[in-house]
Amino acid sequence: MERRRSPTSSAHIQPPRPRSVAPQSPPVGQTELDEWADADIALDEPILAALPPFVDEWDSYLTAESGAQEIWKGPAWGTACPQPTELEQAASVIRRIPRGSPYRSSSWLAKLEEFNGQQENYNAMWQDRWNPVIVWFFRMTRKGSPDDETNWCAAYMNWLLNRNGLQGTGSSWARSFHDDAIAPATTTPQKGDVVVLGRRDDPKRGHVGLFLEDDKANKRVKILGGNQHTASGHRRIGAAWYSYGPGKGYTLLSYRAMSGFKPLPAGTSPLADPEFRACTDVTDR
Repeated sequence: MERRRSPTSSAHIQPPRPRSVAPQSPPVGQTELDEWADADIALDEPILAALPPFVDEWDSYLTAESGAQEIWKGPAWGTACPQPTELEQAASVIRRIPRGSPYRSSSWLAKLEEFNGQQENYNAMWQDRWNPVIVWFFRMTRKGSPDDETNWCAAYMNWLLNRNGLQGTGSSWARSFHDDAIAPATTTPQKGDVVVLGRRDDPKRGHVGLFLEDDKANKRVKILGGNQHTASGHRRIGAAWYSYGPGKGYTLLSYRAMSGFKPLPAGTSPLADPEFRACTDVTDR
């Protein structure tokens, strides 16, 4: 979901939203990684059932004027530097993300339950400080991010591809994936292929993620991706339905076959796993 906000100032910082406190989750150990050793993980019931409820983004936007929460205008998300312990834990999370396919990596992140001291998950945007995991994704775009409130679905997709030895677009724009030079289009998408959506209100904007299923009767598609909303308006990595029918906010631009993405050029390796000791270790190129 592509959206930019003016720099944070004290004039528009909202008070923290009440949130349920989840128990601290221990780091994922080798046993769990072994359970995810297959090249493709069945996301479905075990994982999706454990995720927070997600909403149809445009339907929630349309109902905002009638009193529902407008999820497109959340509170001022984090722009401050993370604490040293958060940097250390974020680097640990990134190092443990499994490889094998973008679907496998994203499935692992979607079910992640590791939290900072404010009980904010490392797979989601934070309230006061920026999440180093999200900002790290921008290493794979030509334009970096100073915080985690910059729209990051395309940065996340580029990072997923790179981690699994594939070339992305290098762009922070979702629509950059709507390109036959990047990967061939398909009319019969399989789970884990790429979905590219356009915004009806802005021809430059869109959303990109991994295909889960298509509800053709109701003209909507379920996407596993980054910068997606829960029912509370929280942006995180997870699964959500996007409507693309008449009167909805999106158009379905294309599906892109994951098998058609090019491998990294010979002699090129995926981005090395990080060691974060300072905020500049995340943000500097």
